[in-house]
Amino acid sequence: MMKKAFAYLLSALAVGLVLTSCIRDEIAECPPMRITLAVKDKNYFNENSVAAKGLIEKKADNLPFREYVSTLYYIVRDEAGNTVAEHATYEVTGDANEEVIDMPIDLPYGKYHVTVWGNLKSEEPLGDDLTAAELEHADAASRDVYLADAEVEYALGSEHHTVELERTKGHLIIVAENLPDYIDLSDKTICDVYSFVATGLKYDRLTDLTSRTHWTEKNHITTHTLTGPSKGFEKSTLKVAFHDADNAPASPMARANSSLLPEDIRITMGRNEITVVKYVYMKEDDPDPDPDPDPKPEPGGKFDIYVLVNDNWEEIHGLIVEE
Repeated sequence: MMKKAFAYLLSALAVGLVLTSCIRDEIAECPPMRITLAVKDKNYFNENSVAAKGLIEKKADNLPFREYVSTLYYIVRDEAGNTVAEHATYEVTGDANEEVIDMPIDLPYGKYHVTVWGNLKSEEPLGDDLTAAELEHADAASRDVYLADAEVEYALGSEHHTVELERTKGHLIIVAENLPDYIDLSDKTICDVYSFVATGLKYDRLTDLTSRTHWTEKNHITTHTLTGPSKGFEKSTLKVAFHDADNAPASPMARANSSLLPEDIRITMGRNEITVVKYVYMKEDDPDPDPDPDPKPEPGGKFDIYVLVNDNWEEIHGLIVEE
């Protein structure tokens, strides 16, 4: 009986040695921690309705990782805040659907914090601790910035983890139709959108964004702008002006004699959402047209303004217009 008990004790000790051998002794090596990066927001939440209007092309869900996120920066820290792995911004290559971070083989068991930025040009937009970004920095503005932020635990049987990247910005599409032929330049200002994002998708620092665009196509204009989200529902203001480039004011959003200025409207910019605004210029009826009209007359028309809601164009004043 004693021999049998002793045999059981030896077996238990042997199992214990196997289970504790990953303390990095000379008996065996632990499987290294492996972090798989996946893209969560491959398309915008409301992409289907916008694509149905022909305003954007929906991406397939099975494209290579680089088709959604073309550059990556990552940093991994332990519970004490020490950096255990980091990679400067690099271009994603290959056709894999996911990217992989292989951690050092001598990494001890424990909890680790993973922060990943996608589509930045460099680390310049990031703060000192590399966990927040200035969305309107030159190396982040006009870029579809992604963020992943997760805590993972490295333990026996828990060596592989998947971390998903999420889109940080919204997408504003402005469509202008039926404009006079002489209009070939537009200004826009988006007021009160966030310009700063930190881990946990926490936003801060409201700002106004102004841009000017020259056009070669007449009558029909479409612009695309990536911005941080609004503070809340209809908490941002959109201001638009259309100009003749030859007589445009030097300062964006100012007015010249031939400028067309629709009324300002309230909009909502959402993270990973597309906001679509359409301006349709309605020229005033002229019952006695001039036989020799001025090619650049004083503007006398008005704009009907619509926002795409689900599959319908909803006029700012509430009218639903079906296409």
